[in-house]
Amino acid sequence: MKTKDCVITGILVIGFVFFGCATTETDANVVSALTVIAKGSSQGIHLYIDNIPEDTLHLSISMYDITTNDRLFVGTSLQGNELMQLRETGFLICPFVKIGHEYEITVTSLKMEEYMRTINSSTIAAVASGGVHIINDSTLVWNKNNNITTLSASPVFSDEGINI
Repeated sequence: MKTKDCVITGILVIGFVFFGCATTETDANVVSALTVIAKGSSQGIHLYIDNIPEDTLHLSISMYDITTNDRLFVGTSLQGNELMQLRETGFLICPFVKIGHEYEITVTSLKMEEYMRTINSSTIAAVASGGVHIINDSTLVWNKNNNITTLSASPVFSDEGINI
């Protein structure tokens, strides 16, 4: 009878240790979900970003115009003070959009290990209700040494798109 009690006690102890360790490990690896909400406004598209992981060094934001499907997209990367400000406010305005166009917006949080590694990514769509957009094709042009850029032409802004 003592052997049977010892075996049962041993199994229970091993079970408690196993499940206890598994629970602790799971809690340590939990990463909060990056939350992104996008809403069209008279100023362009408002992004509300929450739950940016603490170990994020870069936050990448890209916008793709679904309406024209012309493979042109706008993107930016926030780091340092800009990232700290975004963490505090949780709010970003994307003004350079075309009224009535639908945009696919992807927000990706990245951290540095041996290389840049994605922590979380969230993709959402929104329709621009306003904003500022350029109606001519001004582009950035690099010089021969790739250390200076200039605009190919002065930007011409649409009167219809300025709703600030």
